[in-house]
Amino acid sequence: MKNLDEEVKKAWVRCAKIAAVIIIVPAIFLISGIMFSINAIETTAFVTDYKITTDSEGDKSYKVYYEYTDEVDWYTGDYKSSFKPRKTMPVYYNPNRPQVVATSRNSKTFWRFIITAVAITIAASITYSEINIAKRSVLRKELLANGRRVLATLTDVVDGRQTRGEQKSRNMVCEFRDEATGDTHVFKSDDLWDDIPQLGAGQQMPPVPVYVDNSSYKKFYIAVDEFLEEFL
Repeated sequence: MKNLDEEVKKAWVRCAKIAAVIIIVPAIFLISGIMFSINAIETTAFVTDYKITTDSEGDKSYKVYYEYTDEVDWYTGDYKSSFKPRKTMPVYYNPNRPQVVATSRNSKTFWRFIITAVAITIAASITYSEINIAKRSVLRKELLANGRRVLATLTDVVDGRQTRGEQKSRNMVCEFRDEATGDTHVFKSDDLWDDIPQLGAGQQMPPVPVYVDNSSYKKFYIAVDEFLEEFL
């Protein structure tokens, strides 16, 4: 459908902008970490001092200070460890900026990779949500304009998957029996934040308007606003 394609295209553009903000900075840091791993030069550092810290459980940690040279100048560095340091150890420095140093060739890559992966996951989640919302919006408009309106029976109100503080979303579950085929179709709403009435013993509920596709009950829209207007 043309309308669907246009709405989805707009959603992709929005997501691309969001993804650029979320991913680009971590990706730049990741690339710089990878370049450090590739180009770093190994040298021997000399431990000059260390300080011991003991936590409440009696475990010791060490703040280790060291110095190293790129054969031209001397530089200093430090790191934290759970083990008592030796007199010497290998370190890795950037040949273009010798003051940039690490105790492992890949130490500048690992956490940057994790951060970038998290950023990509967040961007993918937002993209999925935005595309799904766009598709649902177009489907709603199409069904309201061209779908078939049936009146279903509210059978349950269940907890949804989302939370806002202490508030939890709700889902309406309703059923419609097609008299022509004898089949019963179950519809479940999207997550709702409206005050949905609870089912009580002997409580009379108005029918729930549901707009369905003319060829399939799998495409539907529960008109919650119409139902609430009728109920209230």
